[in-house]
Amino acid sequence: MRSESGSEPLDLDQTLVVTVEDVTILRRLRSSSRCSTEEWLRVLARLKGPSHEALRAHKGPRGTEPFRL
Repeated sequence: MRSESGSEPLDLDQTLVVTVEDVTILRRLRSSSRCSTEEWLRVLARLKGPSHEALRAHKGPRGTEPFRL
């Protein structure tokens, strides 16, 4: 596929408008506390998985031939 007109590279220094407030918020989010691996595993363990009925009802691939690219 080819475009009729050529593309121009983005010049983010000139075209991306970033305010001081934006930078402050991004820095605060970057340095915010992250949960530990143990905390993350506890959160994942509390999530409910699909029921056995839902898993049984899920239709798998159709046909007898294996999928090929």
